[in-house]
Amino acid sequence: MISYKNSKTLHIELADEFPRNNYPEIALNHYKQLLVEEFTFARNDILFIIHLNNNLGTVYEDIDNNEQALQNYQQALELCITYFIINRELLVVTHHNIAIAYQNLNNMNESRSQLQCALTTVTSPNGQYYTTEIKVLRALALSYEKTTDEWASVAHFFQRMLDLYLRHAPNHPIVSKVRNGVSNAENKINKSLPTL
Repeated sequence: MISYKNSKTLHIELADEFPRNNYPEIALNHYKQLLVEEFTFARNDILFIIHLNNNLGTVYEDIDNNEQALQNYQQALELCITYFIINRELLVVTHHNIAIAYQNLNNMNESRSQLQCALTTVTSPNGQYYTTEIKVLRALALSYEKTTDEWASVAHFFQRMLDLYLRHAPNHPIVSKVRNGVSNAENKINKSLPTL
């Protein structure tokens, strides 16, 4: 008989492997089995359950089942709130995942709201999480870019990305692309201004 600990390890390995090999349904089955076992045997590894819900959501997203992905992401966030999880990166990832699911469902207002929550959670004066902050800023910029009349917001978020790169990684190869993002948004703003 396989012990719970060995079964958990086996399911994790299999679930993590199958999406990479284009078998998302098999991955879903393993993640679901992990949730069942977690609730049956342990019930105390809340962080693991949160990660499982995020992983399930990602696989559902991969197969374009965005409603189910959103449900799993929201379950992860509810667990974070219920159990006072203060792991910044986990909260940011969960808010980000919810935001992307809302984008896939064409609900930009909810998406932006979740991204703003993620940004508030990840922003720190010392830039400790600057790479994650950049990821959230990029998602915000792209969400506003889809709405052609909000170029000032696009420019704002690209500028914040650029500032972070220049402060923490000035020689990063993406700096020129981010500069182009700022420039393109500013050009769109200038073109939309009335001429005298």
